[in-house]
Amino acid sequence: GAPPPAHGIAGPLAVLVRDGRLDAATLDAVIEARRRDADPRPMEPGELRPYLEGTAGALLWAAAQALGGTDRAAVAKAGFAQGAAAWLLAYPALADRRRAFAGPADEPVRALAAEALAALAQA
Repeated sequence: GAPPPAHGIAGPLAVLVRDGRLDAATLDAVIEARRRDADPRPMEPGELRPYLEGTAGALLWAAAQALGGTDRAAVAKAGFAQGAAAWLLAYPALADRRRAFAGPADEPVRALAAEALAALAQA
């Protein structure tokens, strides 16, 4: 058969994996974490940090790997903080669609912001 059509994202990622500049397991972690997006339930506070580490954190680590980065711990902290900031910015829209926290959210939102600031300070 014919070769598959070119893909603007998958093609360059495949080259990075083939050349050893990106670990495919990092991309698998993003895919696994994003499965939560298909779940219609509101996010439980305990689910959010692993979700953000697996999505924003893993994506930032993939970018760092591709550019030769080696400090995974610092990148993971920065990625979590970035993901938390984006999630908090999206919180009103998520809440409107019942995709944010179930139940009262003041304390979990404050805790997430504090965790993100602490992670960023350590990154």
